Amino acid sequence: MGFRSEGRSTLLVVVVAAGALLGSLPSSASAAGPEDLDAFARALTTGKVSVDLRYRAESVDQKGATEGALASTVRARLGYQTAPFANFYAYADIEAIANVGDDRYNSTANGRTDLPLVPDPQDTEVNQAYVSWSGIPNTSLQLGRQRMILDNSRFIGNGGWRQNEQTFDALTLHTSPLPNLTLFAAHVTNVNLSYGEHNPNQNLANLDVSSELFNLAYKTPIGTATAYAYLVNMQHLPQSSHRDLGLRFNGQASLPGGFKALYTAEYAAQGKYADSDPRINASYYFGEFGVGIGKCTLKVGRELLSSFAGDYSFQTPLATLHNFNGWADKFLTTPSDGLEDVFAGAQASIASFGLTGVYHQFKANNGGAEYGTEIDVALERTFHETYTASVMYAAYDAKTYDTGTNKLWVTLGLKL
Repeated sequence: MGFRSEGRSTLLVVVVAAGALLGSLPSSASAAGPEDLDAFARALTTGKVSVDLRYRAESVDQKGATEGALASTVRARLGYQTAPFANFYAYADIEAIANVGDDRYNSTANGRTDLPLVPDPQDTEVNQAYVSWSGIPNTSLQLGRQRMILDNSRFIGNGGWRQNEQTFDALTLHTSPLPNLTLFAAHVTNVNLSYGEHNPNQNLANLDVSSELFNLAYKTPIGTATAYAYLVNMQHLPQSSHRDLGLRFNGQASLPGGFKALYTAEYAAQGKYADSDPRINASYYFGEFGVGIGKCTLKVGRELLSSFAGDYSFQTPLATLHNFNGWADKFLTTPSDGLEDVFAGAQASIASFGLTGVYHQFKANNGGAEYGTEIDVALERTFHETYTASVMYAAYDAKTYDTGTNKLWVTLGLKL
């Protein structure tokens, strides 16, 4: 894992996962009785098949571009999980992304740099391939290529918005040694980015890392308290290595009259790690408060990614970035002067439809320049827990940062 050569990381992950599962067999044919071999064969052949199909049309109208972009793509993901055997099971899925019609957009891999960016290149790859062992009570170990989502995915996530999912080549531990206490730990050797394994720019295909991730969470009657340490050593970009140390509290409480209060507070410090740039020194603050009644929720919040004198700003390169700072994706990389995002939003469920609206006001942490504002709206519905449909729209109004952009998405999904 972590090889920069195209395809070698995938091959190694598959071999390791398969070898670990086969290693659960007795060491010799004579030691394995017919019942053992039959049980192993049943585990391999009586597993569960999963199917995940998603079609998306994404249009981008960007100020200054000679024409807009239209990406019409379909993502097919086929997976298989074996039945348990000797406290082991294995899982693998393959993902393919293809254009439906012309590729009138810059996918990062098709050479259409004259068009606005929609980073959903055509590709076929092993998305996940891991073996899991649960021989200790309340504990599981996973080895191989796997999905990873910690807390709200602000620091570690799967980038699930894009057609190609972000996954991690890693050894992970999940354990609950005491009631209400959970511990996650991981050693990560490669990050398979959502731009596709076969992207011609290898820095977009993979992040070659040697990183340790720790996340400790404790549930209380009023919320979950979390402490984390993410030590990210970028092997091929050593100047970008960093460590994140943070605390988070997220919960809700009942209020009179059927109302409920929702609240989140989080702080993290980012600093130098391994061979990184000595200027890496920034802080992260997040606060959100909401009130819910029935199927409606109102929220207000503020997120701050600080800047160190305009030389360095807080970064979260392993996150699900689309979930934060507006759906127009203007702040996937934090500007050098940092970012303050003040937002207010509402969610409601009406006649099986989910409605969401959010307003963002962005400005620089260093210097206070007004970056711009954004409005995001979405209408979604799930049918029979199998089919999903959504229409989403984002409008970014630029003032001093980037360019005004409107984006529209129509998405249809099927999961079996």
